[in-house]
Amino acid sequence: MSQLANAKVQLLETIARIDSEERALAAHPEHAHSVAASIRSLEKVRKQLETEFAEAASRLGRDICKYRIFSDDGEYRLPTVASAVLDFQSAITTAYDAIKNGPKERARAGVDSVRESSFEVAYTLAGSLTFALVIPNDRLPGVDAATSLDQAVSAVCELASARDPAAVSQFARRLGNATIRSVRKWAEWHAKTGLGAEIRWMRGSSVRAKALVQPQELHRLQEIIDHTSDEQTATVEVCGTLQKVDMVNNRFALEVPDTGELLEGKFETAIEEGHFASVPQRYRAVLVRTVRTRFALEKDEESYFLESLTPLS
Repeated sequence: MSQLANAKVQLLETIARIDSEERALAAHPEHAHSVAASIRSLEKVRKQLETEFAEAASRLGRDICKYRIFSDDGEYRLPTVASAVLDFQSAITTAYDAIKNGPKERARAGVDSVRESSFEVAYTLAGSLTFALVIPNDRLPGVDAATSLDQAVSAVCELASARDPAAVSQFARRLGNATIRSVRKWAEWHAKTGLGAEIRWMRGSSVRAKALVQPQELHRLQEIIDHTSDEQTATVEVCGTLQKVDMVNNRFALEVPDTGELLEGKFETAIEEGHFASVPQRYRAVLVRTVRTRFALEKDEESYFLESLTPLS
């Protein structure tokens, strides 16, 4: 048996013994002194075995993510916990895929990214529910540079702790909207179910990234993402047929035969007294196109402003 497997077996046996002693304490409170002393001794053994397991994993090129879920009432229903863990995994995978293959608008990570970023459950700890998740993390021997997986977990930890729209926008530019939406989904579920989260990304006994967030902080993060957007503007020139002019509301509609689009938007001085326009009539139009990306949605909002019209013969 390998050192890692042996450490895991001993650790699981110790966790089982602690659970048994805690049940004995609840059933026989008259023996509280001796049982409590036994539990304290076993907890020391468990912590030492956790360290040995982490060090053995690191020597094999594996890192550990300790994902702790906690609640005020101490109740953890399986559907609630399962969804929280799956949403966390999805956030890590989406961030990993963005770092490895470039930012994406939609969360469809490649097969390789899913495989390379999928955690394996090594063991769990009761109380506030802790999952010890292990994963291979390819790195050069003796080199401590951050891998794509290191960067992904660090990014999720940092985004989980973001407190303003500017930080969210910065992450969106770096990791794409898909990552923002994945983290939002994870945060929304935790907030909705009243679960806090602690993330500790470890190599051996060294903590390389961490985050601790309460349910109300995750609710605030969800709200920030919901109300944060990014705008990109560009001036475009198109030829088309002006189909509608609304002088009351300063609205226009221009049909572009090359693309089949009907571009609608607003104008100010492009059509006014001295700059009349006829419909239907062909024009060369100069437009300002604005694309507003709301990070919580998968669809961009597009608008047009008419700068000028030139009649085409």
